[in-house]
Amino acid sequence: MVLKKIAARNTFTPQVHEELRSAIIQGKIPHGTRLVESRIAEQMGVSRTPVREALSRLVAQGFVKERDGFRVVADMSVELHEIFSVRKALEGHAAALAAEQATDEELGELERICNTSLEALNSNSTKKRAALNSEFHYSIAKAAHNHRLLSLIKECYEYAITEEILPFYHKQDTADHLQQHLDIMRTLNSRDPVQAELAMKHHLTSVERVIAQAVEQISGRGQGTK
Repeated sequence: MVLKKIAARNTFTPQVHEELRSAIIQGKIPHGTRLVESRIAEQMGVSRTPVREALSRLVAQGFVKERDGFRVVADMSVELHEIFSVRKALEGHAAALAAEQATDEELGELERICNTSLEALNSNSTKKRAALNSEFHYSIAKAAHNHRLLSLIKECYEYAITEEILPFYHKQDTADHLQQHLDIMRTLNSRDPVQAELAMKHHLTSVERVIAQAVEQISGRGQGTK
């Protein structure tokens, strides 16, 4: 596996975590690879402590599994299906609650995010498009006014649309998902919790399909396959 050296900062753990997470998503570290703390620490130029902490976080997030006392890279296709099953349940419920409880100001903010996302559709900035997508979903979760639900939803965002995945989106996929955001907005504005939940679940089913295809392409590229 090929990992970058970590630049000196106050804490190495977030950097080690992000580098490992990105390498797993991109297929640079294939499914089933045994992760040895000492080897990773040496390659990244850090002590074993931040590596151990980063691996513990990756285990909690599902990117890494503990098997026979060792830590190995999880099967991303399995993890992806499981995490989206959870996201549909949680975010579908959040959309239903938001339809009933969102303030006019919160709905206005969601409208702003949708409009900005449409303007950014042709932008070359994948970072901006990914950030707007996350902002839309997070704003709906906040508008549900359920702190425990919000906390659970945030735990699932590691499999949201990231900068690594966006380049593998077709332009039509992005346009379709923005249209689905607008469909969700219509159900929220009409204060229809049933339709809001259905619209969110439909959207996440579509997102899961596209991300699964993107992860497959990224993994294939990282492992040198076609």
